[in-house]
Amino acid sequence: MIKSMTTRIPETNSTLENLEHAIFDERHAEFHSAIAKTVEEARQLTDTGFEYVCTYNDVTLFTKRK
Repeated sequence: MIKSMTTRIPETNSTLENLEHAIFDERHAEFHSAIAKTVEEARQLTDTGFEYVCTYNDVTLFTKRK
């Protein structure tokens, strides 16, 4: 006879939803923005915590939370 074993998974949906809300809720978030026209400028921005957003008209846009 094979005995069925079940493992109870803890209720984590509400915890995950709260975490997602805290991380991704940008209604009240403030950001610094910066541009880079050269590779060296882009490197300096990423070294100081800026994240790449996009490139527009040969200018690279970066942002980071305040």
